[in-house]
Amino acid sequence: RSSDLDIVRELADGRIDGLVVSVPFSSTLLMTLRDSGFPVVSLVDPQPGVPSVTVDDANGASQIADHLHELGHRKAVYVSSPDARIASAEKRLASFCARAQSLGIATDIARPVDEDHRHGVVRQALANGATALACWNDVSAYGILSQCETAGVRVPDDLSVTGFDGVPLPYGLRSDLTTIEAPWAEAARLAVLRLDAMLNGEEVPALTTLPVRLAPGVTTKQVS
Repeated sequence: RSSDLDIVRELADGRIDGLVVSVPFSSTLLMTLRDSGFPVVSLVDPQPGVPSVTVDDANGASQIADHLHELGHRKAVYVSSPDARIASAEKRLASFCARAQSLGIATDIARPVDEDHRHGVVRQALANGATALACWNDVSAYGILSQCETAGVRVPDDLSVTGFDGVPLPYGLRSDLTTIEAPWAEAARLAVLRLDAMLNGEEVPALTTLPVRLAPGVTTKQVS
């Protein structure tokens, strides 16, 4: 915590008035900032005792499960973040699994840490009879798509793939991924407004959660 205190002292020397941050849940630095009274707003992951702006992770993950169920998928792999400290990722994982279970979709969980591991996830999914890979974000989904292409796995004929966030990615891959569109630009704008209100001595909501929506693309299809 001593290094955190040093950072807080530097931040509070008048160079900046406040911060919008995106950090793992209960980051010691964030908690030190909060306890010092320094104005801070969390973006992406809600944080205890800190005004936070996020998107509806739970509902978005449920929408993905509903979409796969409607297409006839009954066995899937959920590709989650390797970092369990990311609260939004864990919320998406829990919500997808709960909804999938209620719908009768058997779900395995994978937390790939690199390209080799992602390749293994694709291979194992096919071996176990899975017909869909639901990824916790678009970056993960594009990594899976790349591994599918390398392995000669046809998407969506052999495997359906979904993402989450709706953020365009410059990977040279197709952009019409089935995903959840999350209004991150609006979330960032609101986080700045929340910080400005705090600096003006105004009360701000403890949590602001923005709605999301399913954006079907060409990476999912009906299974026979």
